[in-house]
Amino acid sequence: MTPASYLPSKQFSSMVGSIALAGALILGAQYYTARPSTAPSLAADATGQTDPNWQATLEQVQTEAAVAAPQVPDPDAVNTLKTAAKSGNITDSVARTLFISVSDAEAQGLGSDLPTQDRLIAEAAAQLQLNNGPAYKTSDLSLGTQNNDAIRRWTNGVMASITARPAANVNDTYVALGQATDNNDKTKLLPLKSIGDAYAAIAADIVALDVPPTLAPLALKIANTFAAVAGTYPDLATLGSDPLRALAGLQNFKFYMDEQSRLFTNVAQTLAKDGILFSKDEPGQAWSVYVPTSQ
Repeated sequence: MTPASYLPSKQFSSMVGSIALAGALILGAQYYTARPSTAPSLAADATGQTDPNWQATLEQVQTEAAVAAPQVPDPDAVNTLKTAAKSGNITDSVARTLFISVSDAEAQGLGSDLPTQDRLIAEAAAQLQLNNGPAYKTSDLSLGTQNNDAIRRWTNGVMASITARPAANVNDTYVALGQATDNNDKTKLLPLKSIGDAYAAIAADIVALDVPPTLAPLALKIANTFAAVAGTYPDLATLGSDPLRALAGLQNFKFYMDEQSRLFTNVAQTLAKDGILFSKDEPGQAWSVYVPTSQ
């Protein structure tokens, strides 16, 4: 197994633009809520004549603006609206609840100041936290004996499972996302399901292996991280219909892949410390890739 590149190619630069959506929504909502509705006009009439009583008209406008100053909305009513605005589509939910939040801020005379905008963006970003809980617990593991032979069998088994699941491929994941983005074609996302299923199968394989007790905590983390990677694929597949959910899924995907690399490095260091080596014909030979060059 060779280290995979976890960073997207430049064809994904267009996806970065999704990050600016929250700011664009705030600006759009501010514009919408700030538009005057039925305020008296000071413009010249159709005949080109200027209102001779312009000063009186100005005073009337100022008086009506003062009288019509918005009242602070009922917080309970605002929260009720936010709850009602949420849906299964994260992008729609963020757009609707953000509009309500901006309208609420505008009604309080806020919205244009940086602290308020930071708060609104933070509220929107909080909705992008996708919950992928652990798939396995300690009781799901099968504990084996504690010796170097058992460690060798387990580490060989982990790499054998990965080798047997070639569909679990980082590059294919990025290619599917890139083609769907570049061609505006949702069908390019169809391979993501089989890729996610392959990562889920690796997680199940690892849990089924007899693991030496000292490696059990690492084994559990590795299995759950592979399961978490698999859990991001339904999110990635919504790129064409729910872009914010897909963006959050991509961020989680990269996070879990980086975490998996860290866990594999820990296992490789344990193998190096214990002097456990593999022949070139063993799957476990791939662990050498994760040993720091300084060792």
